[in-house]
Amino acid sequence: MSERVTYSEIKSMVLACYWRGCRDHALTGWSQEQVCAWTYGEFEGAFDLEVENFMLEVASLILSGGWSPQLAAHHTSEISQILSNSSIDILLKEVSAEESEELRGDLVAIANRI
Repeated sequence: MSERVTYSEIKSMVLACYWRGCRDHALTGWSQEQVCAWTYGEFEGAFDLEVENFMLEVASLILSGGWSPQLAAHHTSEISQILSNSSIDILLKEVSAEESEELRGDLVAIANRI
């Protein structure tokens, strides 16, 4: 079994991918929404654990900045679906206190969306 990817690592990977999308696609005419969608698509099936997928959805929602109602609705729906299957406490039971605090802080920032 592989080691769980941390929230910080997921955010770094998503941001690096977004940067590549801006460099390779936005500069040639893609919209911010297209770059965000492409970035998210790059991680399709990348994570096995529910908590990792939850972290990806939170990071992707925040990175999209709420500029795209469609992207926001998608990520919000995915977050809600994951939370309907597992409570936040169960999802974060194997997560360090520091990592949990960081993720919970981000959840507070997006709470009006989920």
